[in-house]
Amino acid sequence: MHDGFPAYITLSNKTKNPQGWCWAHIIKGAEELIKYNKHEGEYILRLIKHVFDIAKDLSKRDEKSITEEDMDNLDTELRQIDTPYESKKCSGFVRNFLKKNIGDLFRFVIDRSVGSTNNRAERAIVTYGKVSGGQDPPRVQMILQ
Repeated sequence: MHDGFPAYITLSNKTKNPQGWCWAHIIKGAEELIKYNKHEGEYILRLIKHVFDIAKDLSKRDEKSITEEDMDNLDTELRQIDTPYESKKCSGFVRNFLKKNIGDLFRFVIDRSVGSTNNRAERAIVTYGKVSGGQDPPRVQMILQ
């Protein structure tokens, strides 16, 4: 679970570990769009929150009861965001957002060991930094070299 920081994407690609995208960061990014185009930004934010609410409701169900149709419905709801926008910021956000693998966006729905945000990971990094005198965790250091 990560916020899209390039080192985490590189780590995931090198280790072949599945990744998940932090919905708190996705929503925060959508909130930022309102200052560029109020109408379009509010539409994007409302749709993203709607899809996230559906995903959270699904994640409360037993994993085995979630069907391919449920996941396809999430994808269909999310794809409503793919419309023309006047704002370059809004169209760029949507284009980049939709490039993310749908399975990675909804990993928390199908894998209960993963949360919908990266709060646990960020707290762990902050704690590591405090006890290590500000050093990056060793695996991150390797990737950044």
